[in-house]
Amino acid sequence: MSTTNLIVLSDLHLADGRNVLEGFHARQQAAFEGLLQAALPGGSLGNASPATLIVNGDCFDFLAVAPYLPNGYETPAIALGKLEEIAAAHQPFFHALQQFLDSGGTVVFIPGNHDIELCFAQVQQRLAQLIDPAQRYGARLAFCQDQSYQPLPDVYIEHGHQYDFWNHADGLWDKRGKTLNPQPAEIALPLGTQYLHCAALPINLRYPYFDHFEPLFSIPRQIALLSILDPALVLEVARQIPRMMSYIHTPLKLLTPGDELVPARLFLAAIPEFAIFQQDMLAQQPEWEEVEAWLYSQDEREQKQAAAQEEFFTLCAALDQPPEASIQSIFQIGPEAVEDGTTRGMHNVLRAHPDLRVAVAGHTHSLRHDQVTDGQVYLNTASWTVRQVPPAPDEITPAVLAWLRQPDLEKSPARDVTGAFFVWVSAEAGQPASGRLCAWEGGSAGSYRILS
Repeated sequence: MSTTNLIVLSDLHLADGRNVLEGFHARQQAAFEGLLQAALPGGSLGNASPATLIVNGDCFDFLAVAPYLPNGYETPAIALGKLEEIAAAHQPFFHALQQFLDSGGTVVFIPGNHDIELCFAQVQQRLAQLIDPAQRYGARLAFCQDQSYQPLPDVYIEHGHQYDFWNHADGLWDKRGKTLNPQPAEIALPLGTQYLHCAALPINLRYPYFDHFEPLFSIPRQIALLSILDPALVLEVARQIPRMMSYIHTPLKLLTPGDELVPARLFLAAIPEFAIFQQDMLAQQPEWEEVEAWLYSQDEREQKQAAAQEEFFTLCAALDQPPEASIQSIFQIGPEAVEDGTTRGMHNVLRAHPDLRVAVAGHTHSLRHDQVTDGQVYLNTASWTVRQVPPAPDEITPAVLAWLRQPDLEKSPARDVTGAFFVWVSAEAGQPASGRLCAWEGGSAGSYRILS
């Protein structure tokens, strides 16, 4: 009896290797090579036939590669230039894919919010040339044109960004998730990408730990911490965000000279600017109301709003303390699970389609294994990028404070929880599929471990 084996991973974030935005390094490459070898016949995954590798979004981080686009639109020409930079920095990655295909494997790419450029036909063609220069693999190297991919009747895979207001893509797919245009001439970048390019890039470059903390720091917590560590940067970002707004807005009008040196006052002046910005972005995306209503009930939306207000007042109170105590309070993050839009969206997909058994997403950078209904499971493959646990309040020592001000990711005091995660889906002919959340450990000569 034949068995289908699928290896699903996401969020590798290959960039151009030139700054801290790069997400794929030597240890990720070694794990990738080991996993691909294990997925071939005779490998440790025990397959009788080569597996299919499904790269479920954010394989390539076009967002992190210059030029950064303040006008909010990507074109094939710009995307191709970025792809050449990525390819030059990651030749071993493309070689590993070629070897996998040479041995009979299949590779499928699904677009994410960081590589929405995979929707360009020209980018697909160039990637195929990089991976398959002799054009030998045919349909065994494929690109998903739709929002989601169903390799088996009861297996559903998508990146998950379409359930995230700041990272969903407009104009590419219809309400069923089918492609509207297989050869777009330009793509409107997600609002989160535009925000990074227009305003927040200096935060990511100077304080990269925000992008690597697990759990992620919310924007209010970031602004609270930066109000202590780098008030000039808070002012810089607050003054840049109106560039994306639909009307002329003068930020920080209530901030009097000298108040920027008082963290509590700076925070009280800056956070309303982000709220005004978000309200304008929502007004520019009226169709999101329908998506959010599908994701959350009115009561749940009100609960989310109440939780955001509570966090705001908690941070205001924290910033009234001396700096070290303020930072300890900012790092007081509760143990509750994050209820993100991606999780809610994938749960809803499963409930709406009782014939599905396995749904897989990425995007959130957080592992997830949820038994949604009897016989239905949602799995999230997290990320292969650097992940670190934020210091606990009692770990905020003078040395940690110095690192927070001038971070070096190679010498981080935070506990490293980086992993090479994937979902292994298997199905015997005529039988339901099953999915297991796994981690690859030990580099190119390593082995897999089943997490759930």
